[in-house]
Amino acid sequence: MYGAGCPGGCSIGCPYFVSHGWGRLAVLDARCGQIRYVVPVGVAPGDIAVDQRAGRAFVLNRGGPLQDQVGTRAIPGSVTVIDATR
Repeated sequence: MYGAGCPGGCSIGCPYFVSHGWGRLAVLDARCGQIRYVVPVGVAPGDIAVDQRAGRAFVLNRGGPLQDQVGTRAIPGSVTVIDATR
């Protein structure tokens, strides 16, 4: 996780933003709109669900083709579970 937003931070009620192309989830500070921190997630993240009671966020990663130095390979879909109490 990197970065910090407004002083004082916010609780689990912070809005989340999933960046589709970069495989990251950003937690925004609702009071000022700045990014509090960024969490890496899987390939092609899409939907997100937040369980406020459990203090967790769940990111659905669709997977798909990934090109690297070796070539193109298929990455399966996955779910990233994040501790949303931080």
